[in-house]
Amino acid sequence: MNSYEYIQEIKRRNGLDTDYAVAIKLGWKPNKIYQYRDGQGMDNAAALQVAEVLDVPVLAVIADMEAQRAKDDVTRNKWIQLAKSTGVAGMLALSLNVVPMLVNPAVSTVSAGELNGNNIHYTNLWIGKKLSRTLTRKSV
Repeated sequence: MNSYEYIQEIKRRNGLDTDYAVAIKLGWKPNKIYQYRDGQGMDNAAALQVAEVLDVPVLAVIADMEAQRAKDDVTRNKWIQLAKSTGVAGMLALSLNVVPMLVNPAVSTVSAGELNGNNIHYTNLWIGKKLSRTLTRKSV
């Protein structure tokens, strides 16, 4: 999905009629929505907000945004595959409480309240490194 498709999904799920209503719901200026409609990708902070509102894995939204920004088809397709696999694997990881173990193996469980921006950031970093290694190996 691209940025604006996520905005459309927020409208659909929340019964909102306008882009302006989405902007108000998310605490954004309306021009941010218009930028997404014109094809700009979301930054990670916006992706986190969208994921929370839609109750979807944030890593899937971030991977979709990276696919939207990708300069070539090979990289774009890798991000799309990651977004698809993260959508399923991310939900499973959260339900099994394995996200914090990726960040800190000493942590065995986490409640929803403990899943914070730092955990998400370091999990994104870990996944980004794994993807980078995969892309590097394939291109060599």
